[in-house]
Amino acid sequence: MLAHSSIDATYEAASRTTRADGREAFIRLESLLKSYREGDRTRVVLDGASAWFARGEFTAIVGQSGSGKSTLLNLISGIDQPDGGAIWLDGLNLTALPERQRTLFRRGNIGFIFQFFNLIPTLTVWENVVLPLELAGGLSDAGQERARALLDSVGLLPVRDIPGAALRRRATARGHGAGACSRPHAGAGR
Repeated sequence: MLAHSSIDATYEAASRTTRADGREAFIRLESLLKSYREGDRTRVVLDGASAWFARGEFTAIVGQSGSGKSTLLNLISGIDQPDGGAIWLDGLNLTALPERQRTLFRRGNIGFIFQFFNLIPTLTVWENVVLPLELAGGLSDAGQERARALLDSVGLLPVRDIPGAALRRRATARGHGAGACSRPHAGAGR
């Protein structure tokens, strides 16, 4: 279960749906609409897109450049809002949240692994990994243990600074919570 705290008003257990195989929807997209203005034209990127994904399910979103992959990830994570439709994450209607609450929810529950990692080069491995936890209100003992577990899961314990593929592992450890990758690399798990 994700942390809902002060946003319980948009959480509805009844919003959950179950597939025929008995798995419950963790992410559910309902009739998403998204378009952008390009000069005097409107470019429709998503036109009634619907899908859902079970917890722990691995899904790849593939398509040509400009087909809406990054737009979809930005919508699912709450970075952007759809023009219409709804996005549910573990029973929480993200589209009903104001921007500030979406930001707080994203910070506490969604992790990102970007193509260029978005790590801060002047920080150590440990500092890069705990930064999101510190931004969320402090680094508790439980948070430090979680950071150690994340670093261990990608082979970076004991903590040390090493170049190359380790950057991917650092970014993976920092991207805790529900994951979203933009152009992941074949070597991301190395």
